[in-house]
Amino acid sequence: LLYATLSAVFFGSCAPVTKYFVSDIEPLMLAALFYLGSGLGMLTLIIGCRIFRRGKPPSDSPVNIHDLPYLAGMSVFGGILAPVVLMYSMKETQAATGSLLLNFEPVATGLFAAFIFQEAVGKRIWGAMVLITMSCLLLSYDPSGIFGLSLGAAGVLLACIFWAFDNNISRRVSGKDPFSCIMIKGLSAGLCTGFIAILIGEHLPSYVEVPMFLLIGFFSYGGLASVFFLLALRSIGTARTGLFLALSPFFGVLFSFLLFHEPIHQAFPLAFLIMI
Repeated sequence: LLYATLSAVFFGSCAPVTKYFVSDIEPLMLAALFYLGSGLGMLTLIIGCRIFRRGKPPSDSPVNIHDLPYLAGMSVFGGILAPVVLMYSMKETQAATGSLLLNFEPVATGLFAAFIFQEAVGKRIWGAMVLITMSCLLLSYDPSGIFGLSLGAAGVLLACIFWAFDNNISRRVSGKDPFSCIMIKGLSAGLCTGFIAILIGEHLPSYVEVPMFLLIGFFSYGGLASVFFLLALRSIGTARTGLFLALSPFFGVLFSFLLFHEPIHQAFPLAFLIMI
């Protein structure tokens, strides 16, 4: 539960941090830098741990060739598709609203765990998922949008679905060395996204800013947040860990109010109460 809570704090910063920087930096390049920071940070920790242990291997099972399909899935869904969709969506969404909408990720995670991976889901979790979904529908409603939905809000929900796939795939490697898993995910996702960003003509920010984005990625976008998530998966399962991460948007709302002075979505107070 401690690991899940720490993961929620770091994941909660994703939406407001993205909103804060995405207006000044091109979205794909920003996503690439965040995930490169995650991978490079894990690589630094691995090297540091090896030096500290004087070359002794970690106690966790090492990553092997049979884990590569799962790591590839984690990279594609959680390291490329989800953050790229979120970057573009947050341009059109208020920071606090986007933070609450990210609570749809544990709902999608729980649904996939129950129906695809046949994991047991209790009545309280089903009830929580229904209430969170109601709250997200309130926040997404826009009479002028397609199908009555805000395009930016729909994009945040789609990013949550991609991260839900990532969460369930991660369950398959939760017993392996988490630092190695997140390093591979971060470096592969960051390099792929960065290559696409350069192909479409996006540019790197100033060299002074790059270390700051790498450091943010190390903490929130797949770095320590994902390590804590994998450690929590070992003990309490995918559905329960995913639903425990429902705390993260509330941290995101707090960070959003500290960073921004945006007008509140008219349905925000009701949606906030339902989600609590």
